[in-house]
Amino acid sequence: MKKLLLLIIVFAFSRDHVSAQILNASFENWNTVQFSEPDQWLSGNQESTSTLGNSPVTEVAGVSGSALRLETIVDENDTAQAFVTNGDPMSGEGGIPCSTQPTAITGNFRYGIPGNDTALLIVMFKKNGAIVGSNIIQIKGTGIQNNFIPFSYSLSSSMTPDSVIIAATCSNLLGNGGVTVGSFLEIDDLAFAGAAVSIPNGDFESWSTTSIDFLSDWNSYGDVAKTSDVQDGNFAIMISTADYGNGDIAAGQITNGNYTQNGTVGGIPFTMMSDTLCGYYKYYSSGSDSATISLSAKANGIMIAGGLFKLSPASQYTYFELPINSWSTPDSLEISISSSQWPYTPASVGSSLYIDNLALRSQLTAGIKQNENRNPFSAFVFPNPSTDVISIRTDQTLRGSAVVTIYDVSGSLVRNELVSDPGNTIELNVSSMATGRYFFKVICGNIVLQSSFTKN
Repeated sequence: MKKLLLLIIVFAFSRDHVSAQILNASFENWNTVQFSEPDQWLSGNQESTSTLGNSPVTEVAGVSGSALRLETIVDENDTAQAFVTNGDPMSGEGGIPCSTQPTAITGNFRYGIPGNDTALLIVMFKKNGAIVGSNIIQIKGTGIQNNFIPFSYSLSSSMTPDSVIIAATCSNLLGNGGVTVGSFLEIDDLAFAGAAVSIPNGDFESWSTTSIDFLSDWNSYGDVAKTSDVQDGNFAIMISTADYGNGDIAAGQITNGNYTQNGTVGGIPFTMMSDTLCGYYKYYSSGSDSATISLSAKANGIMIAGGLFKLSPASQYTYFELPINSWSTPDSLEISISSSQWPYTPASVGSSLYIDNLALRSQLTAGIKQNENRNPFSAFVFPNPSTDVISIRTDQTLRGSAVVTIYDVSGSLVRNELVSDPGNTIELNVSSMATGRYFFKVICGNIVLQSSFTKN
């Protein structure tokens, strides 16, 4: 009867502090989106599709056969990378061979460019790797041209080039001035006049279908990928710092909030004044780089608790805990993770962070009455991983009755036991439990022990 009464007290539901679970915290859920890319060209589809869920570069019907469509898409104040190029017009890298000087670039186009927006057609001539001719052709906002019409724009160069880069955008992405949602430019039969220089797939007849996996229930930016290199389960997330050319170095990032031009906003409902984010990570750093996790417990959009935590290099999955302690009750929690610390430098390129099985301790013990006056003490589990018996060891002497509860990674209760006078060690036989990672809590008087273990 005493045991039943104790369990009823311990498992009483708390109505004072409730928080939503971190969605897709184990990174098992991904959405696969297919999109088409014009052969022989590079576009912003991969980055924009992963961040916005839409492709700004698509195949449409042209004068005859297919044509290229560029469309400006904006979501949560983020602008899609609606461009196509056969090189990098900013750095001068790439391009196609061009041993004679074309006098003009020709083709057919139709467009809808409202307001002060401007589509751009860019032709850069190079000689021995240096830019010798820069032609930026502006297609001003003049309303809608419903039918394909021919165009011809004159080109110039200071000397006979050896290669040429071609690029097009449907908005003024170079200056960001006047960028308007819905601006579009469609191009067909792109060619050079005055020289025998062929533009590979300039008629945009050849396209290939590719696919990208993007993370469910999180927003991402940069190099973010699904990986089977996991701590537990089928998938984890890998985010990396990359050099996108012309000095554009960016860390891979994810957040459970939303990206805006003024930073991240939002998060999950969260009202715990004291909690802990825990999980597993691996980190391969470039130079002295560190990965970062930002926690922001907020009330009415204002941060009242949290901070920026650094993750050091680790070649194997390593357990971490990050505390969240607030002086007042928050209403939301935003989690943001980056593969590098700011500012990003060339030395940051190549840093890669793996994250798996995030959790809030308050959710691992869902339904247990939290007593904020208890003092949390750490516990050491040995052996970990284990196939049969684990020992939970602590320097705190546990007297009287101790309640041990074990939860799986989804937060579901899988086991509870009442142990009498355990002293400094609690031994549990886990041989009958399924393989996987588990979290446990031991409550004995005013002592609370929390940690995790893996069952092999």
